[in-house]
Amino acid sequence: MAIVNFTQAIKFNPTDHEAYFQRAQMYEQRGEMLLALEDYTTCKRIMPSRTDAIMKHGLYYFEHECDDEARFSKSAKPYIPMNYPISRRNPNWNNAINDFTDLLKVDPLNATARLYRGRAYAKLSQWIPAVQDLSAAIHLDPRNWQAFYHRACIIRKTNRERALQDYSMSLLLDDSEENILSYLHRGILYNDLDWGALKFHIRVYDLAIRDLSKAASIDNTCSLAFFNRAVCYQENKQFDMVICSRGTYGSECNNFCHCSNYGKCDVITGQCPNGCQIGWYGGSCNKDCTSGTYGNRCSEKCQNRQCKGSQVCNHITGKCTGGCKPGYTQDDCTEDCSRGTYGDGCNKQCDNRQCEGSQVCNHITGKCTGGCQTGYKGDDCTVDCSSGTYGDRCNKQCNNRQCKGSQECNHITGKCTGGCQTGYKGDDCTVDCSSGTYGDGCSKQCDNRQCKGSQVCNHITGKCTGGCQTGYKGDDCTVDCSSGTYGDRCNKQCNNRQCKGSQECNHITGKCTGGCQTGYKGDDCTVECPDGFYGAGCQKNCNNRKCLKNSKCDHVIGECIGGCSVGYKPTVQDCTQGCETGLYGVGCSKKCSDRKCDDNSTKCDSKTGECDGVCQPGFQSIDCTLECDEGFYGYNCSSNCSARFCQSEDQCSKIDGACDCRDGYQGTDCTVRKDEGIGHEDKDTIIALSVCNTILMGILIFLGVLVFIKYRKYKDADNQ
Repeated sequence: MAIVNFTQAIKFNPTDHEAYFQRAQMYEQRGEMLLALEDYTTCKRIMPSRTDAIMKHGLYYFEHECDDEARFSKSAKPYIPMNYPISRRNPNWNNAINDFTDLLKVDPLNATARLYRGRAYAKLSQWIPAVQDLSAAIHLDPRNWQAFYHRACIIRKTNRERALQDYSMSLLLDDSEENILSYLHRGILYNDLDWGALKFHIRVYDLAIRDLSKAASIDNTCSLAFFNRAVCYQENKQFDMVICSRGTYGSECNNFCHCSNYGKCDVITGQCPNGCQIGWYGGSCNKDCTSGTYGNRCSEKCQNRQCKGSQVCNHITGKCTGGCKPGYTQDDCTEDCSRGTYGDGCNKQCDNRQCEGSQVCNHITGKCTGGCQTGYKGDDCTVDCSSGTYGDRCNKQCNNRQCKGSQECNHITGKCTGGCQTGYKGDDCTVDCSSGTYGDGCSKQCDNRQCKGSQVCNHITGKCTGGCQTGYKGDDCTVDCSSGTYGDRCNKQCNNRQCKGSQECNHITGKCTGGCQTGYKGDDCTVECPDGFYGAGCQKNCNNRKCLKNSKCDHVIGECIGGCSVGYKPTVQDCTQGCETGLYGVGCSKKCSDRKCDDNSTKCDSKTGECDGVCQPGFQSIDCTLECDEGFYGYNCSSNCSARFCQSEDQCSKIDGACDCRDGYQGTDCTVRKDEGIGHEDKDTIIALSVCNTILMGILIFLGVLVFIKYRKYKDADNQ
């Protein structure tokens, strides 16, 4: 399940180097080395400073070719060649060297990397860099017994004395069974020394026999140990007898003593004159330190070690076989990590932490007492904020940012590389536009909007909730009405105005700078004259027109449909101008000069053409243009043709009633009797009757004229 979950973590965050490292360790535990190698490779590619991943990667190449040490104890050859490497051409050595070199670039003080790179160089017969690296490993870690052993193997032919010293130091640091090869090769080297007679004078062969005997006691199948010990006896001409070598005693030299400085003990009692080696005690120094102690004179307590895992305590070195707990180093794990390092194997650098404030570095945890810098987490502040978080204590969520475009989230700043969405600002786009601003980059000013009513300003859109002031549009009311429109919500068309002259159109009011065309009013000249008014500026009153009928009033020209009233020009559509002098009547079609007024007056009423006095004889009506009706004549047509005494009734002049008189009558109209034959009384009677008749006719005609005039005035009033 661990591998499944690490795989899922990698799926969601392909750059999580820690997940790759942990999964690689899981693969390694299961023996799936190729998968482990692939994950270690990815881990060090993502985080080139991860020395643990680089070390694992290099060790894979190294350990899959490093089987030479096993051959020392299995080979039946009588002689081990001095030139140490056996495998020289395998490319894995070069791969291992490259990895250890990369690690040392990051951590130049890594003794383990120096050790393994030196060994790899030796495999390729590159002696000088091999010795240099192994010497550096010893310098960095003087208790590294493997570095002493491998350097001795390289220099044993060119510098035997130095090789002996290195084998001895290796055994001094670790005389356990694990270091059997140091016993074996030091014994062989003692026997190979070409010191002539001096060799036997100082009894070097005793040293050789002691080491070879120790190797044989550790591994009773080690043929090389027995073979070379036999050579020692042969060269010393001791074919039958057994002489106890240094470190052994008893009748059959089968008892071991561990004297200080590898001194010789009494061959019978095993007593060490100068005390015991480290880790041993007793008279013959053949007793291990008691349980719970180790070291020189068994003075060190195992319980004081900081071992990880197994608590097995080597009585000599006290070495922790499972390694040290985080924060401790050396074989017995009793020393704190050196200054500047901490953690498991002391392989973490304090300088790699991202601490805030105090840089005090605890040798175990490396904990940052002042907390982590922005973008990091963990006690030692070496872990980037996990995917989806960033900032101080990794407490900010990438999903809460308002990024535009790329959603890449820097674990420190959370910066939006593509900028912020509209209405937000700041590197991580989490801050609303400040009061008074809105829009992309918060670059727009709320005060520049043309809002109507509420001035609430949304930090994203700047939308005017109450709509825009006249002449503006858009959610934020910052856009003038487009060309050709104006007014509230820009819903008025400039083309619908009735402007006179310039067509310039103000986006707010649409005002006609040259005024309105006839029949319209308002700043934008879109309002027709109200009912009852018309003309330029709607200044004319429809009631002032003189229409013949009850005509509707056009708001532009006030045209009288059906014509004008009597006495007004038909050429003027609104019938507001009277007839010109000398004309009168309907359509001003009558001439005043055509009337038959008795006084021939030129004064003429424009409507009726009425004569001031009476009509000329033979004519009637107000304007004296009608001849007397048939059967009448004279002034006001008041004389009846039938009242004459004419010879013939067919003739009756409408002017004076002239005719040929009957006998006894005279006058133009034959209405006067001749004096002859007529009495005075009768004559007076006739005259009186004639006068009465004339008066009566005049009254009737006057009353008729009055009725006609009243009727015409009433009719004219109705037409208006």
